[in-house]
Amino acid sequence: MKKSDAKPGTKVIASICFDDRYGGGEHLGPYKYNEYDENNLVGVIRSKEATPGHVWVKWIEGDFDQEEEEVDLKILMLESDRAQIEKDFKQVSKEIKDKMKEAAKIVNEAGKLARSVHSTLQEMYDATNPLVDAMDNNGWHSSSWNC
Repeated sequence: MKKSDAKPGTKVIASICFDDRYGGGEHLGPYKYNEYDENNLVGVIRSKEATPGHVWVKWIEGDFDQEEEEVDLKILMLESDRAQIEKDFKQVSKEIKDKMKEAAKIVNEAGKLARSVHSTLQEMYDATNPLVDAMDNNGWHSSSWNC
């Protein structure tokens, strides 16, 4: 969010983010659309003086309802941009679904190859490592990947 947009009374949005991979807990982050509208906050910028690059926000919708806190401008987005963010998310979701269908087909083919030598993909760590790394690099973590 630009500093010039940060006027008292302006509605802003953000999300509560969770970093449970390493037990990091929750923190405030940029707005992330999800189809259930979970963990999202709507707030109003207050006129209270804040440290440079920050504003005071009173949360009016979401888990922090009625709380007020100082927030980094980099985290906030204008509430008026919400509809476009959601529209873009839905479009990209369709594209990702198509890519995942392609990836699933390839994984199934690899599984058939593994079974042809009486093995499984799970037992072929070196062969599957590029996929595991790619998933890990893109935020998809699972303790069972390498079991």
